[in-house]
Amino acid sequence: GQILDENGAEAAVARYNELRENFGMSGSFDFGEWEVNTLAERLEREGQIRDAITIYEMNRAFYPESRAIVGTLGRLYESNQDIPSAIRMYERMLELSPENKQAKERLEALRD
Repeated sequence: GQILDENGAEAAVARYNELRENFGMSGSFDFGEWEVNTLAERLEREGQIRDAITIYEMNRAFYPESRAIVGTLGRLYESNQDIPSAIRMYERMLELSPENKQAKERLEALRD
């Protein structure tokens, strides 16, 4: 978290990728989906929506099937007034989970 506070999300992403490449298989660092999501949640709570989006998008590259990440990104993009990206995420959610009621509702609302 220290890198993040000093240099923002972009630097944290670069450092994360570097650590993951160098240490990812050795067990020195825990790079599970939820550990990274927890970091992004902290950023969101602190009002750093764009940094939270950056971290979630990075995590989505590693976990493209994660409904938790996709759904959260939809919500964050929406709250950041990035409607095209929000729509893209909700559409992706329906690919992953065709019965997802919330994604259907948000899509209808955003497309109107």
